[in-house]
Amino acid sequence: MKNKTLYLLFAVVLTLSMVLAACGAPAPEAPAAEAPVEEPAEPTVFVFGRGADSVQLDPSIVTDGESFRVTGQVLEPLYQYEQGSTTPIPALAT
Repeated sequence: MKNKTLYLLFAVVLTLSMVLAACGAPAPEAPAAEAPVEEPAEPTVFVFGRGADSVQLDPSIVTDGESFRVTGQVLEPLYQYEQGSTTPIPALAT
């Protein structure tokens, strides 16, 4: 009986501490120091790692995600969708 009461008390205290922590105000952010932005002296190289190679570059027959990623970046569609909706808008099509 004592163990059951102890576990119940622990659960109540844990739940209350999580609720009180979630209700607290966020910590104030430190002011950002505005440092001058320096241009790089040499051109930089961006290296992008992928999980696998593309199987096909024909977007009508690909079934893997890596091929979809490449075809979406290389080929421009005839139409696109408006951001946040399903309304089609022209891309290459006029």
